[in-house]
Amino acid sequence: MSIREKYISILRELNIEAQIMFKSEDKSIDEMSKEVYQSNYYTLFNCLIKNVLRRYRNNTNIITFEENSKISATRLQQIVLERKDFSQLP
Repeated sequence: MSIREKYISILRELNIEAQIMFKSEDKSIDEMSKEVYQSNYYTLFNCLIKNVLRRYRNNTNIITFEENSKISATRLQQIVLERKDFSQLP
């Protein structure tokens, strides 16, 4: 086993923490429409979850998120469920 393979196997066992944050160049988050905010948030979440589930598919993944009036927990659950077949991840 190469050093790289050992290193990767060790990293896969570690916990990771990621946060979704974004900033509009034109408007503050408060001025951003709900639709634009949602679209940005869901796109970032989808990319993040795709990579986490692909790289850490053999680990237990705990997903927590901040609930607010612009983000639907149901939509976030749908995104995760759409990616439940990890073998199909690009």
